[in-house]
Amino acid sequence: MPERAVSLAWVESPLQLLNAVEFAAASGEPVHVVPRDAGPQMHSTAEELRRRGLPAGVAIGDPVAGIPWDLLRRHRTWVLGDALSGQARLALARLWPAGVVLLDDGTMTLHLATAVAGSLPLQRPSKPEALRMRVLGRVAKSALRRARPTLFSYYGSSRPELRAFRRSGEVRTNLFDWSRSTAPGVRVPAGRILLGTARVVDGLMSADDHSRWVADQAQDGPVIYLPHRRERPEDLRRVSAIGGVAVQLTGIPVELALAGTTEPLDVVSLPSSAVDTLQRVLEGTGSTVRLVDVPGLDRLEQREQRDRRAVGVVR
Repeated sequence: MPERAVSLAWVESPLQLLNAVEFAAASGEPVHVVPRDAGPQMHSTAEELRRRGLPAGVAIGDPVAGIPWDLLRRHRTWVLGDALSGQARLALARLWPAGVVLLDDGTMTLHLATAVAGSLPLQRPSKPEALRMRVLGRVAKSALRRARPTLFSYYGSSRPELRAFRRSGEVRTNLFDWSRSTAPGVRVPAGRILLGTARVVDGLMSADDHSRWVADQAQDGPVIYLPHRRERPEDLRRVSAIGGVAVQLTGIPVELALAGTTEPLDVVSLPSSAVDTLQRVLEGTGSTVRLVDVPGLDRLEQREQRDRRAVGVVR
């Protein structure tokens, strides 16, 4: 029997790295993962994945900067963490791979699914682009459609964006089975978790509003605060100074950190795709994942976030 071809996974964030391993475990396909050199949490996540024992046929290479042209040319099937990035679109437009697997990249995945299946341009929404980049996006979209891509997603198959995508390719559900099966048992004091956010560093929320939000949640009892990988040290010091809040630095995505919980958790979050992923990761644990309204957040955005996310007990 001929040896199966190895796919190349090109990922740009710790969650994309985890999703590439989950795809390999779910499909049984050999995958060589190439991370982008995108900060310390990428390194610590790779080490944690190796420590747990990677699925057979999976290897995580050294981080690379820029487009790994030589590797992309040698592998005819790609597993892409961010197909909307300029670098990924350039590679697609130039090399036209034979097969493509699209990994989740937060809620932007839903926009990607709609763009591939329909008439939307292959670019991030509400971000004007020069004519050269728009032409590049059209060529990259043609390359994707010819490859009949697979979308490996933790979003439910009932979502309209995923139903539309089936016209252009296959949808496979990411259940985070590998993370759950390899996770060590995790106990969380008080069982209450606040998820960190990048909203402050992104300028979408003031540091004062965020501190008030954390303090308000801590009024119900002690909480563990799991920082977002892009939170600044000075913002974490503000959070640490709030009574009843313990900041816990894990160095890995929250999905890996909480997958092995031995008790039901009460998880509270600002708007974040982690609300969606944790619905999958904590399924069957009796945990509660809650999206809480944000001080200073536009009312329309709050309503849209509530409409887009199922919040409740994960049974």
